[in-house]
Amino acid sequence: MIHPRIDELMAKVDSRYALVIVAAKRARQINNYHHQLGEGTFDEFAPPLIESRSKNYLTMALEETAEGKIVYEYPKRARQINNYHHQLGEGTFDEFAPPLIESRSKNYLTMALEETAEGKIVYEYPKSAKK
Repeated sequence: MIHPRIDELMAKVDSRYALVIVAAKRARQINNYHHQLGEGTFDEFAPPLIESRSKNYLTMALEETAEGKIVYEYPKRARQINNYHHQLGEGTFDEFAPPLIESRSKNYLTMALEETAEGKIVYEYPKSAKK
């Protein structure tokens, strides 16, 4: 049997996609932490946040998620879509932009990712101050 169970994990996140992304990123951080131990540096990556019987970094990341040790934040566009839907219930429509595509998903993160995939949203990265 897989531990932690998927229903325990889904209680901590709102979609399977978010679970995969959060667990994969955290597993990489744990992996990098163990690699930096061999190099003698200790300041860049956080150690595992739980005691685990497993030596598998992905399992450790999933256990951290199940115990509520990992918190993630939506990208800016997903928050905008979420806020727009909350405005609908309040009767105000002027502050946040509606979704730019028709989506079958009810998940705001998925909607934001679909907008990006269809080329409706282009993210601009800040230019470096260095010349």
